[in-house]
Amino acid sequence: MEKHALDISLLTVDILASAQNHKLLEKHVLGLLENAISATDEGNHEPLRQLCSARVNIWTCLIDASKELYPPTE
Repeated sequence: MEKHALDISLLTVDILASAQNHKLLEKHVLGLLENAISATDEGNHEPLRQLCSARVNIWTCLIDASKELYPPTE
C-alpha cells in the first residue's frame, strides 16, 4: 500500500469522479494537495511536482467538483 499510495489515491479520484460524489472528491483532492504541500515544506518537492505536472485529472476533477458544490458567484 505504501509503495503505491499515489496510484491508489489517483484511482480513488477517478472512482469518486465517476460516481459524481463531489463532496468526497473535493475532500480527497484537497487532502492530496495538503499532503504534497506539507512534503514540500519538509524539503521533498516530488509529490507537489507530480501533482502539478503529471496529474492533470486531479485539477480537472477538483474544478468539476467545485462547480457542482458552489454557486457560480463563489
